[in-house]
Amino acid sequence: MEACTSWGFSGSIIGRRACLRSLLIGSFATLRVGEDKALASPPSGDVSVQLHMYIQVKPGQGGEFETRYRTAYLPIVRRQKGFRSSSLLRKRDLQDQYEIDLAFDSEALRAAWASSPDHDRAWKPLGEVIGQITVQGFDVIG
Repeated sequence: MEACTSWGFSGSIIGRRACLRSLLIGSFATLRVGEDKALASPPSGDVSVQLHMYIQVKPGQGGEFETRYRTAYLPIVRRQKGFRSSSLLRKRDLQDQYEIDLAFDSEALRAAWASSPDHDRAWKPLGEVIGQITVQGFDVIG
């Protein structure tokens, strides 16, 4: 069964689309820091953000998931406004456990990506081989 467990939902299990939609609707807190240019927020007052997706793929689908990340997801997300980086990590001893870390210049730009047709095209191939996903959002503060 495809499910999404999100910290923002007190550990309850909800559908992947509902989880991603709720992340889109919700916003991260904005942090303002002092005058130090190295730590200052961007002019918009928004801070750069990261989304960490902890993924368990369906049995035997690890290799396919990796291929789809590289060939379908990554080329599309890289073209998005505000995109900074994306990393795919696999747990050393568990071939079906992955993490995708996604960074954007701001929550507004990440949310725009999440609600775009490009997002649906990029995510669909991954979603077909995902068994379960947990998502956490972070503000980058330093």
